[in-house]
Amino acid sequence: MEPLYKTQTAYSFEEYSKYNEAVLLKQKGFKAVMITLPVLYVLLMGAVFYSTREISTVFALLFALLLSTAIFIASFKKTVKKTYYSNKAITSCVADFEFYDNYVRELTQNGETKLEYSKIYKIIETKTNFYIMASVNQGFIIVKGNCPDGLVDFIKSIKAETESQK
Repeated sequence: MEPLYKTQTAYSFEEYSKYNEAVLLKQKGFKAVMITLPVLYVLLMGAVFYSTREISTVFALLFALLLSTAIFIASFKKTVKKTYYSNKAITSCVADFEFYDNYVRELTQNGETKLEYSKIYKIIETKTNFYIMASVNQGFIIVKGNCPDGLVDFIKSIKAETESQK
C-alpha cells in the first residue's frame, strides 16, 4: 500500500533542541509556574521594600531572580545537549516518515516505528514544526518546510481529531 504523504527529518541538534523546548512549554502546569514565580517574587520585593525601605535589598532580590532564571535556562540547554550527544542512535539519524490513512510510520537506520493516529497522545504545533507525541516525552519531529503539499493540512486534521477525542 502506498503512503498518502512522505517526508524526512534529520534529527540535528537544532531540531532536537526545538523539540525539547516545545515539549517543556506544553507540559501541564509549566506556564502557570513560570508566571506565578515571578509574580510571587515581585510581591516579595514589594514586601521587603515596604518593610525595610532599602532599595538595595530590592535590587539584590531582582538580581537573584535574573540569576536563577539564567541558571535554569543554562541548565536546561546543557541537559538537552548532553542527552542529544549521548544518544548515538539520533546524532546521525535521518527519519523517513510515511503517512497512511490510519497511521504514521517512521523508518530510520535503527528500525521502524508505527503509530496509529488513534493512539497519539497529542500533536504540538510550532511555527516551523509538528511534534507527533506518542507519550508525554516521546514523539516524532516533522519539519513543516520538508512537507509536501497537503501534508501540513493532513497533520492539522489529525491534530483536530486527536484534540476532539479528549
